[in-house]
Amino acid sequence: MTNARSILGGMVCLGLLASAREAPAQDVAAAEALFRKGVAEMEAQQFAVACPHIAESQRLDPRPGTLYTLAYCEMNAGRIATAVAHYEDYLRAYDRMTPEQQKKQADRAQKASAQKETLSKEVPELLIVLPPAAPAGTRVLRDGTPMGAAMLGISLPIDPGEHVVVLEVPGAKAVETKVSVARGEKKTLELVLPAPEPAANPKPPPPLVPNVAEKPKEPETPVAPASRGSGLRTGGFVALGIGVAGLVTYGVTGGLAVAKKADVDANCKGTQCNQAGMDAVEQGRTLSTVATVGLGVGVVGVAAGIVMVVMGGGGETKGPVKTGVRAATFDVGPSAVSLGLKGTF
Repeated sequence: MTNARSILGGMVCLGLLASAREAPAQDVAAAEALFRKGVAEMEAQQFAVACPHIAESQRLDPRPGTLYTLAYCEMNAGRIATAVAHYEDYLRAYDRMTPEQQKKQADRAQKASAQKETLSKEVPELLIVLPPAAPAGTRVLRDGTPMGAAMLGISLPIDPGEHVVVLEVPGAKAVETKVSVARGEKKTLELVLPAPEPAANPKPPPPLVPNVAEKPKEPETPVAPASRGSGLRTGGFVALGIGVAGLVTYGVTGGLAVAKKADVDANCKGTQCNQAGMDAVEQGRTLSTVATVGLGVGVVGVAAGIVMVVMGGGGETKGPVKTGVRAATFDVGPSAVSLGLKGTF
């Protein structure tokens, strides 16, 4: 313990020598306080706690002596790769000292060189390999520090112990891998690309709102290619169906009109009728009108249907012709009944 105290006491004196630059007075004072705090913790064998204080002292007021003390602290904390790097920095700073400064720190320089050579043989190395198919934007972090492309695929010095490597791939969940390396060990870590995360279910498109200002066009009934003769026959059969329906209507309403005639005779005397007789007269007129229309439609429909069927059976014109009936219409006027067919023949 006495020998350790003498070494650390010498470091305190050493840390206050050979300032590399002019630092603000408040930074110098803070750096000195941090340095003394770190040395006290080193005396208590609390190296893991002491090293950050000494490192902060070096950042605020860089001095070769503080750097040497930091290297010694990191070595005792087990971070030998970091200690070797600090010893190398110290020796480079020693080479830039004046002869008088080098004379004062000659003993420290010899110890730094010896420690560096001994520790370098025990520094482990870690090789991190990124898959060649890694997409653009892929990142690798080692202990929270991003690794550039030049740092991948090459064996690099690392402190012994456990380290955390994180692989971040666009569109996938980050993958964390823990790897432990021992003193003098050389290890390779091959990263594996994670599976992409499943895409979220897209929202269904909003329902289409029809434009109520525009009346939708009546869709045409698709018709298979047929001949012109076949189209005429089809129209003829439709007209016949309409004509038959008209004749049936004539028969039914005509019969009802005849029945109402009996009611009129029973409830009317001459031109005088009671209420039942007047109702029978009005209903009879309506039925007579419907019967007349049914008869007209029936006669015209049957006649037109027969003509179209006969014309359609006279021959066929081959070829893909659009034929078909979209609708049938009829009009009743004061003195005539007309039937029409809309379509392509």
